[in-house]
Amino acid sequence: MIQGDSQVSPAERVGLFFASIERNLTDAREAHRHQCIGFFNQLEPRLTAARELDRELNHHLAHRFNVFRYLKDDELGLSRVIADLLNPLADHGQGPLFLRLLLDKLKLDSPAADVSGAKVFVERSIEENRRIDIYVEMSSGEKRYGLAIENKPYAGDQYEQVKDYLEHLDGRFDRFHLIYLSPTGESPGETSLPNSEYKNWQDRFLIMPYHHRRASVGDADGEGSGDAFERYRAPCSLTQWLATCRTQCEAQRLRWFLGDAESYCRRTFGDADMASDLETKTVVELLESEPNHLETARVIYESWPEVRDRICRRFLVRLRGCVKSRLEETLGDSAQDIRLEARYDGTHKNAVNKLGIYCSSWPVHQGDDSVAQCFPIWK
Repeated sequence: MIQGDSQVSPAERVGLFFASIERNLTDAREAHRHQCIGFFNQLEPRLTAARELDRELNHHLAHRFNVFRYLKDDELGLSRVIADLLNPLADHGQGPLFLRLLLDKLKLDSPAADVSGAKVFVERSIEENRRIDIYVEMSSGEKRYGLAIENKPYAGDQYEQVKDYLEHLDGRFDRFHLIYLSPTGESPGETSLPNSEYKNWQDRFLIMPYHHRRASVGDADGEGSGDAFERYRAPCSLTQWLATCRTQCEAQRLRWFLGDAESYCRRTFGDADMASDLETKTVVELLESEPNHLETARVIYESWPEVRDRICRRFLVRLRGCVKSRLEETLGDSAQDIRLEARYDGTHKNAVNKLGIYCSSWPVHQGDDSVAQCFPIWK
């Protein structure tokens, strides 16, 4: 109740009511601002110390160096790395060790095939102009055993792709296994291998992740209880296989490479390795020790996309201004007909982010409906 409310008109009461709400909102905003300031005041010196420690560790241990940053890590590039490790005759010098470890970790009921005589192929051509990413042939007497890996780190499936692979292997080998290698254990799409087909290939088809998720999920394409594809899940991930290869490998140079491959898979397809990410570890430790900051951290997290987009837009505007000034300084009056376009749409799939330069007097590309040719100088 407002004091003297009998002497206050209805219009004044409404005004006082909204004024009270405004004061409460102002107080709440100020309290939240102080919470944010307190959070950053506590976090900044800890992050500074963590970064300094990380720089010192990296100077002596080079733990942030990873050879996979310099390799081609598309589907074919990754397939070549895996196939080379599986090849007993490859230059790694470990013979059939890595192939045998994969068979053991997957617990495959393969015959006593001669792994030392295995033949390994990359992009093996089969019927219907199909190519299987990694293809391994082995034999045990007159019995032939095949191991194939369909590598899907990024791309989706083609129509009936996995179904065709299974049928090809079934017609060529006495025993075989097809491994569907996906980022975190995603299953093939319905159009690639219909759900009704799975039962036909039980014990012959496995879904193997590059890296297991930390937390299980209950959807059909994930791991954990209630997973419709649980019986087809491989008992290990590629990361775990690489870790086992590293521990059993006798060549130090190769152990370094395997460690880099393991770290690459973990960071690219799974979760950040918090044990080596000191900044992340510092933030987590602060939030665990000061849970009153959790709400502030949530707000900062949810605000980040807007903050990022504003910074990127401002950067493009300033960059456009710098380029324009430089063109005017260099070209003089000739720069008057030149136009600069700065565009930032965000990070969604169809976003267009670019800085372009165009001129109405430039020739137009054939088939281009635009008035002037636009030359992107940054995307």
